[in-house]
Amino acid sequence: MITAIILAAGKSKRFGKSNKLLAPYKRNLVLNHTLNKVLKSKVDEVLLVTGYQNNKIQNQFKKYSNIKFLFNKKFNKGMSSSIKLGLKNMNKKTKGFMICLGDMPKISTRVYDQIISKFKKIKNYPVVPFYHSKQGNPVCFPIKLKIKLMKINGDQGAKKVLKQCRFKKIFVKSKSILFDIDHKHDLKN
Repeated sequence: MITAIILAAGKSKRFGKSNKLLAPYKRNLVLNHTLNKVLKSKVDEVLLVTGYQNNKIQNQFKKYSNIKFLFNKKFNKGMSSSIKLGLKNMNKKTKGFMICLGDMPKISTRVYDQIISKFKKIKNYPVVPFYHSKQGNPVCFPIKLKIKLMKINGDQGAKKVLKQCRFKKIFVKSKSILFDIDHKHDLKN
């Protein structure tokens, strides 16, 4: 079983006064693109971790009955608190989990599936996507690394854990794994 943990709790500080995940992007909202593509992929469970503007996000996406919403009350403590909340709420049968960022709307279902397929072949190592020589997201982790990830703190993601262990690279043909939305001008790129 593969679980997708989608991080959608941040304050979008660099984006301005509005929430970047609720910004219009290509005839939909930024987070809609991510959710739709992850849901069509080979994941078995989808956890959406919210925080900032939790009610707005839950109201906007409540139509997705196949998503488990998790409200991170500690979202001010940074990304690590959202990752840990997702890890605590995964299905007990989960063998691997993919940490996805809600602000990466260009990643296709095909790319998610490539990462999952590679992970299912090797199982014991994280699978990290690369576009040429650049490392991107999302990363699929084996369940054995849950304990290490539960120890991260602050606004750091899982990169610290990745630096401490061996991982398998998967080269993808799309630079979508490098593109996230931080500023309003990113919506036009």
